[in-house]
Amino acid sequence: MNQIELAFAAEAIRSEKLGQGSETDLLTLSLSVNDYVGHQFGPYSPEVADMTLRTDRDLARFFDDLDKLVGLDNVWIALSADHGVAPTPAFIQEHKLGLGMVQPASIRGAVENALTKAFGPGPWIEDQDEAYLYLNQKTLRKRNVPESKAEEVAAVAAASLPEVAAAFTRTQLMTGS
Repeated sequence: MNQIELAFAAEAIRSEKLGQGSETDLLTLSLSVNDYVGHQFGPYSPEVADMTLRTDRDLARFFDDLDKLVGLDNVWIALSADHGVAPTPAFIQEHKLGLGMVQPASIRGAVENALTKAFGPGPWIEDQDEAYLYLNQKTLRKRNVPESKAEEVAAVAAASLPEVAAAFTRTQLMTGS
Protein backbone atom coordinates (compact mmCIF):
# COMPACT_ATOMS: atom_id res chain seq x y z
CA MET A 1 0.00 0.00 0.00
CA ASN A 2 2.87 2.39 0.73
CA GLN A 3 4.23 1.83 -2.78
CA ILE A 4 0.83 2.64 -4.28
CA GLU A 5 0.36 5.73 -2.15
CA LEU A 6 3.84 7.09 -2.86
CA ALA A 7 3.47 6.40 -6.60
CA PHE A 8 0.15 8.24 -6.52
CA ALA A 9 1.82 11.17 -4.73
CA ALA A 10 4.64 11.28 -7.30
CA GLU A 11 2.07 11.33 -10.09
CA ALA A 12 0.16 14.11 -8.33
CA ILE A 13 3.38 16.14 -8.12
CA ARG A 14 4.02 15.51 -11.81
CA SER A 15 0.54 16.18 -13.15
CA GLU A 16 -0.37 19.06 -10.81
CA LYS A 17 3.12 20.57 -11.07
CA LEU A 18 3.38 20.77 -7.31
CA GLY A 19 6.43 22.66 -6.11
CA GLN A 20 7.09 23.95 -9.62
CA GLY A 21 5.34 27.32 -9.50
CA SER A 22 5.68 30.58 -7.63
CA GLU A 23 3.24 29.57 -4.86
CA THR A 24 4.03 27.28 -1.96
CA ASP A 25 2.41 23.87 -2.24
CA LEU A 26 1.76 21.45 0.59
CA LEU A 27 1.54 17.69 0.13
CA THR A 28 0.83 15.49 3.14
CA LEU A 29 0.89 11.72 3.11
CA SER A 30 -0.14 9.18 5.70
CA LEU A 31 1.46 5.78 5.34
CA SER A 32 -1.14 4.17 7.58
CA VAL A 33 -0.47 0.55 6.65
CA ASN A 34 2.54 0.66 9.01
CA ASP A 35 0.11 1.36 11.87
CA TYR A 36 -2.09 -1.60 10.99
CA VAL A 37 0.84 -4.00 10.68
CA GLY A 38 2.27 -2.80 14.02
CA HIS A 39 -1.03 -3.32 15.83
CA GLN A 40 -1.64 -6.70 14.20
CA PHE A 41 1.79 -8.26 14.71
CA GLY A 42 3.59 -6.18 17.38
CA PRO A 43 6.73 -4.03 17.16
CA TYR A 44 9.25 -6.87 17.29
CA SER A 45 7.64 -9.03 14.64
CA PRO A 46 9.20 -10.04 11.33
CA GLU A 47 6.22 -8.36 9.63
CA VAL A 48 7.07 -4.98 11.17
CA ALA A 49 10.77 -5.43 10.36
CA ASP A 50 9.84 -6.20 6.76
CA MET A 51 7.42 -3.27 6.60
CA THR A 52 10.08 -0.92 8.00
CA LEU A 53 12.68 -1.98 5.43
CA ARG A 54 10.16 -1.73 2.59
CA THR A 55 8.99 1.69 3.78
CA ASP A 56 12.59 2.87 3.89
CA ARG A 57 13.15 1.72 0.30
CA ASP A 58 9.80 3.15 -0.85
CA LEU A 59 10.61 6.52 0.68
CA ALA A 60 14.08 6.49 -0.90
CA ARG A 61 12.48 5.95 -4.35
CA PHE A 62 9.90 8.65 -3.65
CA PHE A 63 12.59 11.13 -2.59
CA ASP A 64 14.58 10.28 -5.74
CA ASP A 65 11.47 11.01 -7.83
CA LEU A 66 10.91 14.20 -5.88
CA ASP A 67 14.49 15.28 -6.48
CA LYS A 68 14.08 14.73 -10.25
CA LEU A 69 10.70 16.48 -10.40
CA VAL A 70 11.28 19.46 -8.12
CA GLY A 71 14.78 19.25 -6.66
CA LEU A 72 15.21 18.41 -2.99
CA ASP A 73 16.69 21.88 -2.41
CA ASN A 74 13.15 23.18 -3.01
CA VAL A 75 11.42 20.79 -0.61
CA TRP A 76 10.91 20.60 3.13
CA ILE A 77 10.32 17.09 4.43
CA ALA A 78 8.89 16.36 7.86
CA LEU A 79 8.30 12.82 9.10
CA SER A 80 6.22 12.05 12.15
CA ALA A 81 4.22 9.28 13.78
CA ASP A 82 1.01 9.39 15.75
CA HIS A 83 2.21 6.78 18.29
CA GLY A 84 4.30 3.71 18.79
CA VAL A 85 2.93 0.24 19.29
CA ALA A 86 3.06 -2.00 22.33
CA PRO A 87 4.33 -5.56 22.19
CA THR A 88 1.73 -8.24 21.61
CA PRO A 89 0.44 -10.13 24.65
CA ALA A 90 2.22 -13.27 23.44
CA PHE A 91 5.55 -11.41 23.25
CA ILE A 92 5.03 -9.98 26.73
CA GLN A 93 4.35 -13.44 28.17
CA GLU A 94 7.15 -15.14 26.22
CA HIS A 95 9.72 -12.63 27.49
CA LYS A 96 8.25 -12.54 31.00
CA LEU A 97 7.52 -8.81 30.81
CA GLY A 98 4.13 -9.14 32.45
CA LEU A 99 0.85 -10.99 32.22
CA GLY A 100 0.27 -10.11 28.60
CA MET A 101 -3.28 -8.89 28.34
CA VAL A 102 -5.66 -7.16 30.65
CA GLN A 103 -9.02 -8.85 30.92
CA PRO A 104 -11.54 -6.01 31.16
CA ALA A 105 -14.12 -8.31 32.75
CA SER A 106 -11.79 -9.06 35.67
CA ILE A 107 -11.31 -5.34 36.33
CA ARG A 108 -15.04 -4.72 36.15
CA GLY A 109 -15.75 -7.64 38.49
CA ALA A 110 -13.17 -6.53 41.07
CA VAL A 111 -14.47 -2.96 41.05
CA GLU A 112 -18.13 -4.01 41.19
CA ASN A 113 -17.36 -6.30 44.16
CA ALA A 114 -15.38 -3.63 46.01
CA LEU A 115 -18.11 -1.02 45.54
CA THR A 116 -20.81 -3.49 46.65
CA LYS A 117 -18.77 -4.37 49.74
CA ALA A 118 -18.19 -0.69 50.57
CA PHE A 119 -21.62 0.76 49.78
CA GLY A 120 -24.14 -2.03 49.26
CA PRO A 121 -25.66 -3.66 46.16
CA GLY A 122 -25.24 -2.00 42.76
CA PRO A 123 -25.07 -2.14 39.85
CA TRP A 124 -22.11 0.25 40.25
CA ILE A 125 -20.64 0.13 36.75
CA GLU A 126 -22.75 1.78 34.05
CA ASP A 127 -20.42 1.05 31.14
CA GLN A 128 -16.92 -0.10 30.27
CA ASP A 129 -14.65 0.67 27.33
CA GLU A 130 -11.64 -1.64 27.57
CA ALA A 131 -10.07 -0.70 30.91
CA TYR A 132 -12.14 2.50 31.34
CA LEU A 133 -15.01 2.16 33.78
CA TYR A 134 -17.97 4.51 34.03
CA LEU A 135 -19.85 4.64 37.32
CA ASN A 136 -23.61 4.28 37.45
CA GLN A 137 -24.89 7.73 38.43
CA LYS A 138 -28.33 6.37 39.44
CA THR A 139 -26.78 3.95 41.91
CA LEU A 140 -24.53 6.68 43.32
CA ARG A 141 -27.57 8.90 43.94
CA LYS A 142 -29.70 6.02 45.26
CA ARG A 143 -27.00 5.00 47.76
CA ASN A 144 -26.05 8.63 48.48
CA VAL A 145 -22.38 7.94 47.69
CA PRO A 146 -20.17 10.85 46.60
CA GLU A 147 -18.71 10.12 43.18
CA SER A 148 -15.16 10.92 44.33
CA LYS A 149 -15.46 8.36 47.16
CA ALA A 150 -16.73 5.66 44.77
CA GLU A 151 -13.89 6.52 42.37
CA GLU A 152 -11.33 6.00 45.15
CA VAL A 153 -12.73 2.58 46.06
CA ALA A 154 -12.87 1.62 42.38
CA ALA A 155 -9.27 2.71 41.73
CA VAL A 156 -7.94 0.79 44.74
CA ALA A 157 -9.81 -2.33 43.62
CA ALA A 158 -8.57 -2.06 40.04
CA ALA A 159 -4.97 -1.38 41.10
CA SER A 160 -5.03 -4.45 43.36
CA LEU A 161 -5.14 -6.71 40.30
CA PRO A 162 -1.75 -8.03 39.14
CA GLU A 163 -2.42 -7.03 35.52
CA VAL A 164 -3.09 -3.39 36.44
CA ALA A 165 0.00 -1.23 36.99
CA ALA A 166 -1.94 1.86 38.09
CA ALA A 167 -5.49 3.14 38.27
CA PHE A 168 -6.51 6.79 38.10
CA THR A 169 -9.83 8.35 38.91
CA ARG A 170 -11.69 10.94 36.89
CA THR A 171 -11.18 13.39 39.75
CA GLN A 172 -7.42 12.80 39.70
CA LEU A 173 -7.27 13.34 35.96
CA MET A 174 -9.44 16.46 36.05
CA THR A 175 -7.42 18.04 38.87
CA GLY A 176 -4.02 17.03 37.52
CA SER A 177 -3.16 15.02 40.61
